[in-house]
Amino acid sequence: MVGDADTIGRVNIRFPLTFSLVCGVLLMGLTYWYWHESQSIKETLIFFGAGLAAVSQVAAAFYTARILNATLRKDDRDVQRESQAEARAQAQESLLMKQQALRFGERWNDASMYHARDTLRAVLKAHAVSADELQKEIDGRETNVIHVMNFLEEIATSCRHGVVDNSIMRDQFDYVVFSTWEALFPWVQKHRKARGGGLWEDTEKLYSAWKQP
Repeated sequence: MVGDADTIGRVNIRFPLTFSLVCGVLLMGLTYWYWHESQSIKETLIFFGAGLAAVSQVAAAFYTARILNATLRKDDRDVQRESQAEARAQAQESLLMKQQALRFGERWNDASMYHARDTLRAVLKAHAVSADELQKEIDGRETNVIHVMNFLEEIATSCRHGVVDNSIMRDQFDYVVFSTWEALFPWVQKHRKARGGGLWEDTEKLYSAWKQP
């Protein structure tokens, strides 16, 4: 039988004596029968030697099978433990990604983000009126507009690197991303030309990805 307590690098196996005893008793019985039939000590000894060799091979095969079976059972337990550990690690990673996504929602709703939220409301309202009204609103609140865009870029970069739960992020920010990008895209293009760089590229990619059905 195999001990319940596993030791690294070792399999503890205790063989019962039943099989060996049965083989030994059977060999002695056959040897006695052969001597009784042949009445030759020499031939009986030869028969006993051949029988002993055969019994040894059978016993060795039996014990080898027991060792192999015990090793396979131990390997199966190790695989199960590794699978359980991997499943726990994946569950913990998933939970962490969901927590990180929810923190973005907490930050957006925090009192310190009031000016960004207020600016976004004013920008969207002006966008609905006219392009001139939108530009006027942006000119008066450009610092806050940039703050909003930088916050969305942080969201988009986190999604691109897979460090947050994308479905939760989309549930929280799809309207903000869509409406902001569509309203400010002309201004973003002008801002990129003026600054000479591809600003808020992750936000643009996130907008395109979330627009896919």
